[in-house]
Amino acid sequence: MTDAQRPAALGNPPGAPVRPRTGEARWTARAFYPLAAVLLPVVALGPLLSPEFLGGAAEATRSLARLQTVGSPDWSLWSGTDGPATSLAAFVLTRAGVLPTDALKAVMGLALVASALTMYCFAADLWGRRGGLLSAVLFVYSPVRLVDLYVRGAIAESVAWLLPPLALWAGRRAMLQSRGRIAYALVAVMALVSLPFTHLGVALLTVPVMGLFWAWLLAHLRREPRRRADRVFGVALLLLACLASVVSGAVVLGAAGGEAVDAAALVVFPHQLLSPRWGYGAPSPGPNDTLSLELGLAPVALTAVAVVSAFWLTDAGRPVLRLSRRRRATLAFFAVSALVATLLTLPVTLPFWVAVPGAAILQLPWRLLSVAAFGLAIGGGACGLLSFGRPVGQIALATFIGVAILAVFPYLQTPDTVFRPPTTAATAGR
Repeated sequence: MTDAQRPAALGNPPGAPVRPRTGEARWTARAFYPLAAVLLPVVALGPLLSPEFLGGAAEATRSLARLQTVGSPDWSLWSGTDGPATSLAAFVLTRAGVLPTDALKAVMGLALVASALTMYCFAADLWGRRGGLLSAVLFVYSPVRLVDLYVRGAIAESVAWLLPPLALWAGRRAMLQSRGRIAYALVAVMALVSLPFTHLGVALLTVPVMGLFWAWLLAHLRREPRRRADRVFGVALLLLACLASVVSGAVVLGAAGGEAVDAAALVVFPHQLLSPRWGYGAPSPGPNDTLSLELGLAPVALTAVAVVSAFWLTDAGRPVLRLSRRRRATLAFFAVSALVATLLTLPVTLPFWVAVPGAAILQLPWRLLSVAAFGLAIGGGACGLLSFGRPVGQIALATFIGVAILAVFPYLQTPDTVFRPPTTAATAGR
């Protein structure tokens, strides 16, 4: 990136003066934001330092029981939507002398940090380095993800969320860049095919969203005649990966059997989406659920600010958040996907879920909150483009990140109801 291109990439107004950078300063600027994206999630790893395992979470107990069956003929506990990838990764650590409980906690921590890095890579391509860092923080510190980790103990589901940003990043680059296109397409294929073998529910919920995003990108690229054949070739590989992921998911689903769950009992009421009330109970019917179903005020507010600033709020006749046509469409896509996913969790959509075959096995509709949180993390990252200028821009970015972390601090606790020695394997998940 040249000095002349840097203002637009960082969200500065065109024509803003930029000081020439030396090679060392340019390298430092490039390394700071991805390094921060890897280090900031360390705060979220605090509960994993507890000497106890998540023995009070039924799904974590089942993950431990599955790990103990690896390499044995007893596969009776391999049921539901969890794939074998997480247990196999933890099994490798146990062969190196790590305790099974510590191995699972290590996989959880590494996956959380890796998901921040993959989200940074994808969002940085969309909104620049500052926007990528903000999206990574919103993704890791989403209340939905922290509940999955430290309340439900859904280890495989949490690990699986590092793959969708990776697939989106590699797929987008395969379509937009001529250099390394085949390598990016192969990375996207591997990420997509790995999804159902990590967690079937995440795969079946995110693959349609990714397919729609790539279809929209392909339609947009049809207006650009140059290298159209190469881009179509990249999209063909990605669509093939989507098909392979769905087929693989169907195979895993058929082998797993699944669990029948009453979807009508697991709807989300509107006030719960932003409710600060949180607890460590299991999902229960009604508006007084003891399990937090919060999307988080920070990602919702930042996404709303980004959308309003890009489409309606103007300054001297121009949008406050000045985006190219492609960026505006990308922001709209993920904001709308989050909105649709949220609406599908509400009681008014129950007739839809009753008509969808196999919806109960995914414990829908409340699991769609993860899809909504994913879209909000990407959409909220666009506010990083508002943080231009020095030192005001750095202060604004630090404020956004600080609010996102502090708002979910209550979730980073280690209560005795969850963090305790594991007991016998439970067969019913949270």
